[in-house]
Amino acid sequence: MSQVGELRGYWVASGAQWHEPELRPADWDLLKQLATISPGWR
Repeated sequence: MSQVGELRGYWVASGAQWHEPELRPADWDLLKQLATISPGWR
């Protein structure tokens, strides 16, 4: 796992909170977003 993957895992495990929640699109879906990450960056 890459360092980016480790940090992402920590972020997701911590609740995937946004720094600026008001900027999060209303239709944003964490699982859909994670599914688009290429294997080399997981």
